[in-house]
Amino acid sequence: MAENVLKVKQGGTGQSTQWLPQAKAKTADESVTSSTTLQNDDHLSFEGVAGATYQFTINAKATANASGGFKWAFTLPASGSGRALTQIAGLNDADIDVTTGSGVTGALAVSNAFLISGYIVFSTAGTAQFKWAQNASFGTATTLKRGTNLSVIRIS
Repeated sequence: MAENVLKVKQGGTGQSTQWLPQAKAKTADESVTSSTTLQNDDHLSFEGVAGATYQFTINAKATANASGGFKWAFTLPASGSGRALTQIAGLNDADIDVTTGSGVTGALAVSNAFLISGYIVFSTAGTAQFKWAQNASFGTATTLKRGTNLSVIRIS
C-alpha cells in the first residue's frame, strides 16, 4: 500500500492529485423543458485515470412537475462502467448501470433532496460526465438546483 501514499512537496509543487477527493457544486440553477434527451450538466463531471475505480455521491435538489419528472445517467470514456443506487422521491433503485441511469415521473420539490451514489471504473483516462433530462417531456421545466453537488474519491 505504500505506493498509494500521497506525497506533497512543500510549496504546493509536485503534488500528485490521483488520490485526492474531488468535489463540485452547481453554481446556478439549470433547467430542461419539453425534452427527454439527456444533456450534459453544466457543472457536474470529474476526471479519472486509467485503471482506477471511483466512489461517487450526488446530493441533489431539483424541482419537477409530476408529469415531467427527472432522469439521469453518466457518459464515460471508452469501456468505462459502473453501478449505482438512486433514492429519488420514493423511487429506490439499486444496481443501476450508470451509463443507462434511472428516472422517475413524479413531482419533485426542493425540500425533497435526493441521492445518487455508486462507483465508476475507468478503463481509459477521461471524463465522467453527469447528464440529465425530464423523464417524460412536459412544458413545465425540470430544474436541477444551485448547490447540488458531486463528491468523488478514488478507491482503487
